Amino acid sequence: MIKFHNISTKDYTPISYHGEYYHRKYELIKSFLSETFDKNFSKILAKPVLDNGIVDWYTDSESELKRITDFNDIEKQKILKIYNLKIKRINELSASFLSSRSMDKQKWADLIKNVFNSNNNIVFSDGKDEIVILWGWQFNSFKENEIKIEEEEIKTTNLQNEIDIEKIPVIDEKEIINKNSKKKKLWYLSFFDNLEKVLKFLMWILIILFIFWLISQLKHCNYENKSRPQDSSNSKSYEPTLEKQDNSNTIIENNSGLDLVEFEQVSKDNFQEDLYEYLLIDRDGNQRLLPLKEKVHIPIVEDKIIVNQNKETIISDRINIYLKNKNKNLENFASDFKKEFPSSKYQIVYRDNNLRRVQVRVPENERENIKSLLKSSFSNYDLLIWDESIFSSGNFNDPALNDKKTNHYFKSIKVEEAWKKTTGDSSIIVAIIDDGFDLNHIELRDNVVKPYNILNQNNLVYADENLSHGTHVAGLAIANKNNKIGACGIAPDCSFMPIQIGGHSSDFFSNSSIIDGILYAINNGADIINLSIQSIYDPIAKNITENDLKNILDSYSRDDELFYKELFAIANDSNVTIVFCAGNLEVLVGLDAMKRDSSIITVSAVNQFNEKATFTNYGKQSTVSAPGVNIYSCLPNNNFGFADGTSMSSPIVAGVVALMKSVNPKLTNYEIKNILRKTGKNIDETIGPLVQVNDAILLSYENSNNHIDNSSFYKDSILNEIKRHENKIKELRKVLNNY
Repeated sequence: MIKFHNISTKDYTPISYHGEYYHRKYELIKSFLSETFDKNFSKILAKPVLDNGIVDWYTDSESELKRITDFNDIEKQKILKIYNLKIKRINELSASFLSSRSMDKQKWADLIKNVFNSNNNIVFSDGKDEIVILWGWQFNSFKENEIKIEEEEIKTTNLQNEIDIEKIPVIDEKEIINKNSKKKKLWYLSFFDNLEKVLKFLMWILIILFIFWLISQLKHCNYENKSRPQDSSNSKSYEPTLEKQDNSNTIIENNSGLDLVEFEQVSKDNFQEDLYEYLLIDRDGNQRLLPLKEKVHIPIVEDKIIVNQNKETIISDRINIYLKNKNKNLENFASDFKKEFPSSKYQIVYRDNNLRRVQVRVPENERENIKSLLKSSFSNYDLLIWDESIFSSGNFNDPALNDKKTNHYFKSIKVEEAWKKTTGDSSIIVAIIDDGFDLNHIELRDNVVKPYNILNQNNLVYADENLSHGTHVAGLAIANKNNKIGACGIAPDCSFMPIQIGGHSSDFFSNSSIIDGILYAINNGADIINLSIQSIYDPIAKNITENDLKNILDSYSRDDELFYKELFAIANDSNVTIVFCAGNLEVLVGLDAMKRDSSIITVSAVNQFNEKATFTNYGKQSTVSAPGVNIYSCLPNNNFGFADGTSMSSPIVAGVVALMKSVNPKLTNYEIKNILRKTGKNIDETIGPLVQVNDAILLSYENSNNHIDNSSFYKDSILNEIKRHENKIKELRKVLNNY
């Protein structure tokens, strides 16, 4: 195949289908088009090859291809006629699939309808009959592909003559004939036809209004007879609980299916209550197989928090499940799960259709047994199963520090010298996932893009004195410069994507909200993601050694580690760099399954004297270190203050990475880690080297593809890449064998 074009993934948002990005389904879609139409028809699809944030596009065509915008208007309209002819044939096929009762055909209808969408296609042509399209991303190309001809000019052949009816259903032949043979009526006949339709419509409106009136009367009768005794044999197990009254004195009830304590926390946190309406039960009070809405987070009840055998702090009655088998769907799993566990004590309380992930509520004393049982009984789903860990912000404030100097950490990492070369670029987006953010703060308000509140599923991001951590963290990465107020972020001219995962009633973040935040950042164009969060461990975990950790890694937390590897592979494929704080519990970094992958950056802390901070987590999984003691930054309501913690170290490094990508956007995650470690200053063998920004920027200017380091770190990275490509080759061979 011949490469004819390339694009950068940071310019466009990828679109997904049933848990997988469209661009990964090239072979499958091409095979479908070849079998449904013919091999020449399938050549319309360009083949995408994604590497380090750049997509190279390949085609079988040997002609010289140009984008539709490079042709004059007459040539452009001729090319678009051919393009629209193909699109119309595919849309007719999609419509016929939608009328089928087969779920597989309906899914195919959704897939091909979105792949061949003029808003998601960039059209290339040789100026004659050859058409090739880019696809799989939101190109917003509708105007570019708009055709200036009458619809009647685009005619298609009868699909029924070309498609094997036994394999694929098509639009009924009579429907096609009637649609194409319809003649235009005289105006007065059309007038009476339309009048008849209007009268019929009004009649139905009157009937519907009468029915509503009748129902309201029945409700009134039921209310008057409310005190009559009921037959206990017909009563339901679920009884709505009256919770509170709003300003208009209407009673809001707990019809969510949540426990009373959980629903109270929804109200305290000001979460959108309509997200929880009939979430886990239907209107009759019956338990749902799957939650009504996706990605709705059940509040953390502190009474349910325990420490598991890994010394991790978890929620005792929840289990996370990921369907690794991409051919399986959540609906089938939910049905099988309910057959295996019919009691209402077991329920799926969270779902993510795209990532094929659910969370299950189980009795606390059965959690471990059910995890084992699910593994054996549902082996065909290839499940990854792990506990619902909880996280907290990785810092602790100390008001007594307010009289200290504010600029020591700038000097220790040599950032002022780096600023002579760059202060960042607005095209580089730093996503901060944290408790909340004051977006009106004078230091943060000018460079905000695509804010999002994970818990409320909207863009209403906020902060106050109880939700101040995220504002402090964000300021360290991207606070404004030259405004005569406060401090300055490491990358002040980069853009800031705030993603809120915290609420008022709890100091903890759920595993699921963090995962959703990472996916939102990836899908919305972030270049760097900062996570200043830490797992919570029992103090006894401080005694775990590196040798102990090896045994733990072989025995525990394997499924969640494998899940995070898949999650971070999605980020790595889009060239998104993930930066974590190491944590402040004086334990080994590798205890946390979320922080073991070789593509992420984990940051430990040093003090004002460039010594290892007493509180920092440490170990071989510590990538680099940065200042984390007595760090000055933003607080809500245009305030400023000091804080300690690896939560402060992490955004400093996220800002450094943003500067590196500003001068060289093509740097891969492995190259970034290699540069940071190579240019860093070794201060303590138990933590990563202290970042030196100026040297890192200088090395970023160079051609990093030619930079080879024989350290074990770099070798591990290469082996990881080889393994990832080997897995991809195996998948492609399976597709090839199906031809």
